[in-house]
Order: sequence, then C-alpha cells, then structure tokens
Amino acid sequence: MCTNYDRYITDKEIKKKMKSLKYPVKNDDDFSDEDYENLKQKDIRLTSDILSVMLKDNTPVMTIMKWAINWNPKMPIYNSRIETIREQARWKSIFSKSRCLIPATSFYEYRPFENDPPETVKLKKENKVKRKTKFSISVQDNEFFFIGGIYVWNKDMNYCSMITTPPHRDLKKIPHHRCPFILLPDEAMEFIEADPAYLLDKVDTLDSSKSLEIKQVSEF
Repeated sequence: MCTNYDRYITDKEIKKKMKSLKYPVKNDDDFSDEDYENLKQKDIRLTSDILSVMLKDNTPVMTIMKWAINWNPKMPIYNSRIETIREQARWKSIFSKSRCLIPATSFYEYRPFENDPPETVKLKKENKVKRKTKFSISVQDNEFFFIGGIYVWNKDMNYCSMITTPPHRDLKKIPHHRCPFILLPDEAMEFIEADPAYLLDKVDTLDSSKSLEIKQVSEF
C-alpha cells in the first residue's frame, strides 16, 4: 500500500504539460496561488493536503484535497482496492461520480524484514536494524505521472483515496503485492471524463509496456 510519495513538479509545470497535450486544466477558484505553492512536495504522507485534478462543472481543475477519506479518523482510508470498488455498491457509486488524479514524481514502498535477501537480513541483524527496506518508484522516461483516485466531500473539503491494483511485474521484484493505479499524462483525462462502467473494466494492473524505475533509498 502506498503511504507516501513525492511530487517534484509544480502545478504550473503540470498545467503546461497538459496544455501541450491539448488537455487544458484550470485552477480551482477556491484556492490561491499561495495555497498551491505551500503544499508539501517531498515525502508527502497520508492526511496531508495534496495537489489533485478533478472535474468541476465538467471542466478539469487543479485543486487541493486531503489525502485519506476520514469517515473514521482512527482508520483513514488512503488506498482503495479496485476489487472492492467493483464489488461494493457504496464504492462503485463514489467511483462513478467522483474520480480524481493525483500528480506524483515517485512513490515509496517497503520490503519487510522476512522478504529481505539473506545478506541484507545478516546486515540488519548485525547492526540491530529493525526498519523495513525503503524503495522509491517512478515511471521510466517520464517526468511525472498521475495516480488515479476517488474522493468524497466531508464537512470542510474533499478527501481522497488512491486506487490500488495488483502489482506491476517490476514491483514483484521487491516483492510487493499492490500498486497505485498509474496513468501517464496523455492517459489521465480519460480517467476522469470517460464512462465509469467502461473505466471499471479498464482499471487493472499497470500496463506492462510501462517500465518502473525502482531505487533502494535506505542503506539496507
């Protein structure tokens, strides 16, 4: 499950790229330039205010949401399995009406101790290291990508959750059992504009033609 990610690209750069693809995105009038500039870009964690794109009056807008649906503050829903969305009426209804795009340059996954190679297990034991091994994952040859999500309005603002699918072949090397639903910029608008029934069938494991770049970012 994805619990943190980076976005080393500004809202203005994203809009410029989308405009070049003939997918213009406007700013949400509810937020100022300063609001966008103050958003965290490194190691963004659940419950943070994050940059996202949604349809507002049938127009794609850059907006700010809180990451993690907070119906129960003790159990925030920050990842939503596509299998659950397909099977349960409540989640299918949210998917049908409220989809969003979360721009990212990389996300993080962790390998538990028991899945470490023998030499890593040995090093960790010798150095009394208990933490999981951390990996940064990006899409090869792409400056940034979007993660497909769903959102709900709750009292004061929109709260979103990232959609996850079975793992891409490259993530199995960590190994890891889930993957955020990744969309390249030229694929992204279809996700928020297309017919939801069509999309439910289409959302699945990341297209295997895309290659992920996986870097270990902790020493061991």
